Amino acid sequence: DSFAIYDGLLIGGGNQFELPLESPSGSEIARRVSHSLVFDNTIFLSGSRDDGVTGWVGAFDIDGAEHWRKNLKPIDDDRSFPMGGSAIADNTLYQATGDGILRAIDIEAGETQWQYDLGSQKRLTPAIVDGMTYATGSETVAIDQSGDVAWTRSFELESSPVVDGE
Repeated sequence: DSFAIYDGLLIGGGNQFELPLESPSGSEIARRVSHSLVFDNTIFLSGSRDDGVTGWVGAFDIDGAEHWRKNLKPIDDDRSFPMGGSAIADNTLYQATGDGILRAIDIEAGETQWQYDLGSQKRLTPAIVDGMTYATGSETVAIDQSGDVAWTRSFELESSPVVDGE
């Protein structure tokens, strides 16, 4: 399932374990983590900053060493904390945030490749199939790897998309 790190505790599976807030390298891993994903021996974490409004996403070694960390700047002074789990495909991490923005972030450098305004705040994890990213917001959208919109539909779904077949 998932785990969270909050106030020095690793929380998951109904258990809490005390953790040091600092890794051996001295960098703080996280105080407020909402979502986690492990891919290719790297932990990708996302959560809100201490203000509870702005968000961040980062990549860390299993031992806690930081590869990169990116603050998510909100659009229109709205919330930019992660609203659903991340998804990874083709060296890109996809993260939706409280300001209704879906961001595509390069997993090696932590740089934003593109972003798309979903039009509303939704808790979602995007679905990625055959180079297309599917997400829901005020409309359901299909976006190709370069960030170009292939199509939109007004389904007004309240959950993460699921792709079955074609």
